[in-house]
Amino acid sequence: MDKTTLRKQYLKLRNGLSPSDTSFLSSRITSSFLSSSRFQKNSSFLLYLNVGNEVVTRNIIDHAVEAGKKVYLPDPVIINEKIRVAQFESWDSMVKGAYGIAFPDGKAVELKETDITIVVMPGIAFDTKGNRIGFGKGFYDRLLGDLQIEKVALAYDFQIHEGQLPEEEHDVRTETLFTEKRTIICNNF
Repeated sequence: MDKTTLRKQYLKLRNGLSPSDTSFLSSRITSSFLSSSRFQKNSSFLLYLNVGNEVVTRNIIDHAVEAGKKVYLPDPVIINEKIRVAQFESWDSMVKGAYGIAFPDGKAVELKETDITIVVMPGIAFDTKGNRIGFGKGFYDRLLGDLQIEKVALAYDFQIHEGQLPEEEHDVRTETLFTEKRTIICNNF
């Protein structure tokens, strides 16, 4: 199956979640991530602010800030086909951005390896090799490029594709997947 067909199939499944299922499953995924060494050992995170039925990230953001870790969020305004990021300070400092996605009301910066030690990537489908299907724009692939930053993803277990997803040369893989049922160390090297 091609990426477009798979994207539609998995998006339909994710969009079919009820608000209570989204909340329940997200809390289990959050607990798994927060108790992991991936959360404990890192000091600065690039997280996404969930939209629709994506895994809810608000509690992770709150825990990271409470633990004295830096949190960056992507700017929903894409400049020159690139995502910019800004540091999260508090929920009071958020402003409504493009597509209705909230964004820290601060100066957006270019991502550097020295700023962030781990990226929590969104996605629609994943495989156990770390391949992911996003919305098809390649923003995270361009953002992360060759940066040597640890990459993880949060997903509902039904988003894990049996077999290998189609991949392209520029695709950036995730190293660890956290679901409500398991943690998958991706076999991508």
